Amino acid sequence: MKSTGDGMLAMFDAPTRALRCALGLNDALRGSGLEIRSAIHTGEVEERSDDLGGIAVHIASRALGQASGGEIVVTRTVRELCTGTDVSFEPLGAVGLRGVPGEWELFAASTGG
Repeated sequence: MKSTGDGMLAMFDAPTRALRCALGLNDALRGSGLEIRSAIHTGEVEERSDDLGGIAVHIASRALGQASGGEIVVTRTVRELCTGTDVSFEPLGAVGLRGVPGEWELFAASTGG
């Protein structure tokens, strides 16, 4: 959707597709010495000409701040919508996300396990 300097904001039509993309990127980079951080949330967004806005974008952005190199952080919403896939979700705990009301349960996503 857009470049954020050293990052990228992308929109998918389903959380499982976003998750598959992030997992695929991590697989492709494995062994290269490069690591990326990814965060996925699903919700309402405002589409602008060449940008996205809204609370879902803010939640994903704040969740990204909780990710380490090579890690894919997802919200509970994404975890629940991806039930039944071959993806494993390790609890990272509930955190406050700056500018977003309440606490948010986050999970690290990976294949296997």
